[in-house]
Amino acid sequence: MKIEQYPTWLVPLEIAKELKEIGFNEPCPFSMDNYWSFVDCSKDGNGFFDLEGKNYNIYKDVYSIPTWEQALAWFRAKGYYGNLEATGKGTSAYIYVPFLDQGTSWDIGYKESYEESRETLLLKLIDLYKAAKQ
Repeated sequence: MKIEQYPTWLVPLEIAKELKEIGFNEPCPFSMDNYWSFVDCSKDGNGFFDLEGKNYNIYKDVYSIPTWEQALAWFRAKGYYGNLEATGKGTSAYIYVPFLDQGTSWDIGYKESYEESRETLLLKLIDLYKAAKQ
């Protein structure tokens, strides 16, 4: 798929690169490398689309590109919980991390669009995870 046709249900490549940096090593059905201008999809031994995907992050200049749900599920498995609350006026993003700040929930952003809030949420989860690992 050409980069101009990049689907909105996949995290942007820049976020996929940040996820790789913090240890995201999950199988994903899509990948991209630094040398091509298109997103590639996993295929099984018969050449059919492989929904299970592969962990492309094991390669130097290749990045697994998860869906938003895959990325958020990875954080939940690590104990970082994000939530989006959509209303007619916009969307708020909240984070709950039980082992930080006595398990307090934080309102980290309010945006007019769900997509902007979703990106804000994931970027904040990445920042929190990086800070906890230092």
